[in-house]
Amino acid sequence: MGLFDLFKPTRQNKDEVKSEKVVEKNANQELFAKIVARNKIRDNQTLLADIAKNDDHAYYYDNGHGSGVEKGLSAVKNLTDQILLADVAINAKNSSIRSTATEKLEEQQYLVYIAKTDDQYGGIRTAVEKLTDQTLLLDIAKNAKRYEARVRAINKLIQPQELFADIAKNSDCISSCETAVEKLTDQTLLIDVIKNAKYPQTRREAIKKLVEQQPLGLLPDIAKNNDDWEMRIFAIERLDKQHQTLFLDVAKNDNEWEVRKSAIKKLDEPYPQSVYADIAKNDREEVLRMDAYTD
Repeated sequence: MGLFDLFKPTRQNKDEVKSEKVVEKNANQELFAKIVARNKIRDNQTLLADIAKNDDHAYYYDNGHGSGVEKGLSAVKNLTDQILLADVAINAKNSSIRSTATEKLEEQQYLVYIAKTDDQYGGIRTAVEKLTDQTLLLDIAKNAKRYEARVRAINKLIQPQELFADIAKNSDCISSCETAVEKLTDQTLLIDVIKNAKYPQTRREAIKKLVEQQPLGLLPDIAKNNDDWEMRIFAIERLDKQHQTLFLDVAKNDNEWEVRKSAIKKLDEPYPQSVYADIAKNDREEVLRMDAYTD
């Protein structure tokens, strides 16, 4: 063999060439099979829904043990069947997958069910945002499991004032009651809420809303007669100095010492000393007797 022959490429024998072609053919067939399988998966809506619901990585991610939701989310993106999307939106193990499926839902009945029963804010928010039917929104406002759903639904309601008053009075969710009060403008209905709402906090919010609309007319009656002592203080603090007779009456006769103290502070400085002397002698609370004595 000459020197030139050393630099010639080594010839492969026939068996080697044949083996390489077989490997190449198998690789091409495997790739083709994967493409076919992927297309079949994309076309198989039931399979996509199953992947989205049961992706183990998605489940572990939600419980803090992993990070993979891509497979489930990809499956949802290729889902078009509304019934299967609803199944995923309701039953998938991962909240992100449920929320993504909810975004693709158009059927109002499924959106209502999700808004009323889902335990994650993302799905609730998406469902309520997509709803437009006022009757369904009212159902959510009254019956959803989580307060976030109720509040969002109330904010989307365009309803007669009577419905907001009904929610404010009767809902078992304080956040819903307060949101309903915010939507109320009718003074007669606000007064109804003040008298009949289930929660003291709701009644307070209704009083504040009403006082904003007619600040002078209601405050004296609230200061003397409201069942909630904190609201009596609220009214006393907002009354001007012209109501000295009322302040004196409350200072002597209110059942709560905090309210009496608030009224004493509103008495004019030149008020007859006999008034302070009477309070110092007869008030039930030592702290008020001392305050009156000091004054």
